[in-house]
Amino acid sequence: DILEGQPVPTPKMITVWAAALSIVAKEALYQYTAIKGKKLESPMMVANAWHHRSDALSSIGSLLGIGGAIFLGNKFAILDPLAGCVISIFIFVIAFKMSIPAIKELLDVSLPDDMEEKIVNTAVSVPGVIDFHNLKTRKEGPYIIIEGHLVVPSGMSLKEAHDISKEVEEEIWKEFGKETQISLHIEP
Repeated sequence: DILEGQPVPTPKMITVWAAALSIVAKEALYQYTAIKGKKLESPMMVANAWHHRSDALSSIGSLLGIGGAIFLGNKFAILDPLAGCVISIFIFVIAFKMSIPAIKELLDVSLPDDMEEKIVNTAVSVPGVIDFHNLKTRKEGPYIIIEGHLVVPSGMSLKEAHDISKEVEEEIWKEFGKETQISLHIEP
């Protein structure tokens, strides 16, 4: 055992080939998953893509450590476990970075301030809208979910208020896409 003073065993050549194959396979998976994740606007899928990329980068570190241990001789056999230690730190850092967007989505974090401001500005730009407040937003996968209170003149008929709310929805859909889910509460 290394911790008891035993010499570090030199890895076998098959481990070099396994690391090289892992680099190619994981990078291909990263490319495919990242493209799909961006297309679907899914932070979780993009995070999974980065998991593949971190595996590919870890395999590069493994390849360097294993290759150094094999090709530089027994005195450099320590490169293999040393590379393993560096890779574990790297994996921890990448895992932390890629978990943040996915956690935000799982916790229903609001959209960024500039997007919320755009929603409010879009709503109040519709004729007949006095105010738009109590805005609540979140993302669910690629979809945006919007809830808010729409203030219209108190003497307005129910049909007129409904027509204004439909126009607000149409304007928001123009900005954010037809798949955006909108729930408006009308206040006089």
